[in-house]
Amino acid sequence: MSREEWLTPLDRDLLDSIARTGSVAAACRHLGIGRDRGVYHLAHLAELAGAPVVRASRGGSGRGTTRLTELGERLRRTPTGSIAPIAPRPGRLRGRYRAGGDPWVELPGGVRLFVGFSAPDGARVELTFDPESVLLAPARFPSSARNVFRGRIFRMRALNAETIRVELAVGRVRFPALVTPHSVEALHLKVGGHAYLYLKATALRAAGRPL
Repeated sequence: MSREEWLTPLDRDLLDSIARTGSVAAACRHLGIGRDRGVYHLAHLAELAGAPVVRASRGGSGRGTTRLTELGERLRRTPTGSIAPIAPRPGRLRGRYRAGGDPWVELPGGVRLFVGFSAPDGARVELTFDPESVLLAPARFPSSARNVFRGRIFRMRALNAETIRVELAVGRVRFPALVTPHSVEALHLKVGGHAYLYLKATALRAAGRPL
């Protein structure tokens, strides 16, 4: 993975805007994005960089502010490509491409993922997907998703007060998903429990050229 991949222009603009406004909500309004999307990007940066990039504090009147941490400030000011992530980027899987009317990628343990892109038959490919595109449910239901699996919840970790990273094990493959604390409570998600995973074929992309 190149070092430019994980620090996107939107990430840098978001850090710049937070530094100016002292507020995640105000920064997101300035950039024209939803607050949930901004919170996800901050949590994602923290996971890749290995530490928080912002810190919230409460003011005397009850109105809080958000400031960049030392790491966040360093990311904002450092030229693109000069910092490598400490943690691996989530949502990356490797397998072998199988061509046909419904192309799919064979993952370790025989797990099959239907995909919507083309590659040479038999080529080793690396898949990437946004953990936000993974839908979790307590039971199976009709949907347009081509990839539906029942898996075991291997790990749950809070990235911040509004985002929880859930890792679902399907055989030998682990799929990350990002959900809210409300979803965890409503769906009764817990480590060791089971859930259904839904992932559309169009949400899976090939990372670079076939390996």
